[in-house]
Amino acid sequence: SKKQFEFSEEKMLKDIPHLAGSKKAELAA
Repeated sequence: SKKQFEFSEEKMLKDIPHLAGSKKAELAA
């Protein structure tokens, strides 16, 4: 369970720059 949490947290951290980039692209559009 703890391992699954760490995995999802790592995945989320990887997704954050992507999500931030999408928001910037939306604002720029």
